[in-house]
Amino acid sequence: MTDIDWIESTRTSYDTVADSYTDFVDAAIGRWDPFVWAFLDAFAALSKAKGPVLDAGCGPGRVTAHLKDKGLEISGIDLSPRLIEIARTHRPDIDFTVGSITQLPVDAAHLAGIICWWVLHHVPDDSIGAVIGQFFEKLQPGGVLLLGGHLGSSTHTKTEGYGGHPMNVHMAKRPLEAVAETLEEHGFVIDLQATLDPRSTAPSLVVLAHKPM
Repeated sequence: MTDIDWIESTRTSYDTVADSYTDFVDAAIGRWDPFVWAFLDAFAALSKAKGPVLDAGCGPGRVTAHLKDKGLEISGIDLSPRLIEIARTHRPDIDFTVGSITQLPVDAAHLAGIICWWVLHHVPDDSIGAVIGQFFEKLQPGGVLLLGGHLGSSTHTKTEGYGGHPMNVHMAKRPLEAVAETLEEHGFVIDLQATLDPRSTAPSLVVLAHKPM
């Protein structure tokens, strides 16, 4: 699958499920445990007052809004025009733009922080290095990256979701060690890595890293 193929199939899929996916996100946030909020708040504390922050793959903008309310100068991008429309309607005070994490719409060394929250599982293995490289390039020296996502070691194509709507998206659950190694290969320093609900049927990973000064 080429970059254009997976990007376009992901865009089309999330346009299709956008409204039901937003309902899913709202319900999921209501079930988050304190650890998840602690990671987000740590990211906010490390990024606040140091410059602009980007939510890369912001979906309906709920996490973006939380971080905005923590005082961050934050904007969001997402492939799906419908999700961006939903995000703008919910929080017109935040700059939400249609865009791809493969081509972040900012200058090099511009950002104080990047959050990429449950997004990288849609990126194929042969493109993940380029995405992480983009993150590193766009961060200021000392800039912070927060990743959250699925934990595992499997790959498949998701063909249905969020109310039974058709989808065609890549799904890669990766080991925590592999994600951390990719970050380090592209210059990042790992500050924190954690697993959430490791014994559940849907374990997750969180990695906090920074670009060296």
